[in-house]
Amino acid sequence: MVRVVKKDHTKEPFNIQKVVIAVNKSANRVLYNFTEDELKSICNHVEGYIRDHHMTEIQIWQMHNIVESALESVRPEVAKSYRDYRNYKQDFVGMLDSVYQKSQSIMYIGDKENSNTDSALVSTKRSLIFNQLNKELYQKFFMNTEELQACRDGYIYVHDMSARRDTMNCCLFDVASVLKDGFEMGNLWYNEPKTLNVAFDVIGDIVLSAASQQYGGFTVPSVDLLLEPYAERSYKMLTLLENSVNLLRTHHQSGEVYYWILYYSFLSPQKLKNVEEIIEALHPHIRDISFSTYYRLRKAAVEALSSVLWGFSAQDTLKTLDCFFPPDV
Repeated sequence: MVRVVKKDHTKEPFNIQKVVIAVNKSANRVLYNFTEDELKSICNHVEGYIRDHHMTEIQIWQMHNIVESALESVRPEVAKSYRDYRNYKQDFVGMLDSVYQKSQSIMYIGDKENSNTDSALVSTKRSLIFNQLNKELYQKFFMNTEELQACRDGYIYVHDMSARRDTMNCCLFDVASVLKDGFEMGNLWYNEPKTLNVAFDVIGDIVLSAASQQYGGFTVPSVDLLLEPYAERSYKMLTLLENSVNLLRTHHQSGEVYYWILYYSFLSPQKLKNVEEIIEALHPHIRDISFSTYYRLRKAAVEALSSVLWGFSAQDTLKTLDCFFPPDV
């Protein structure tokens, strides 16, 4: 029995049908279909060579040479396709060997090519190894011989070669279109922001997600213009809140007390650290206020202010704001 010695030194019985499958694949790549007589001629050539040389074991590279010789005698263009694919696999072996050598260097020595990446981190090491594979693929499929030679001779340098194959560079991101009417990101639906602080938070999430999908600079252009409607809404809502607080202060029988409770609890520009500081700040306005009195009055103040603002859902509030503060005012 004839046995074929594979590249990993394992052995398997010789099977002529594997030759038929391989040559048909090579023929398909050049849009050709072998006839039965041509396939029979190829098989006879291969089996005759093995029989005439009394071979009991045959190396896989020898088998490739025999098949290539048989194809040359039957259909030379298919022989070229077979040879090119064979070289293609050999190129990939060399490519993966280069990636492996670089990965060993990254794992045990580190990488100093980019000062923005810390190769001591495991996640960065993984990214650098993947980038090395991308770089090899880019050189293989996107650069011609003249460009490769110019790179090796130092005449040109392709910046960020590892990232050019599957993404874009230096994006001016249209955040306004993303925010309008809401969007989906990370399998979650984001509603369009209604206030300025929420818009800032959502834009931060968008930038983190979108910037990680590209390389190079990432810019949100005209951020002042895209935030204008959210700033206007926030201003209207804060104005409504201010007017409600002033209305509570001037018309409620406990308005002055409630005002200072609300002010130091929620509205003061300088946020106090704890309840002790709030009570200390309240002493000039409310005498002998205890912890229990503070909590009781704070609850009453919030309920009183809520009664002024009562009944509006978030969307209804925006419509009501437009009634109090028309857009053209």
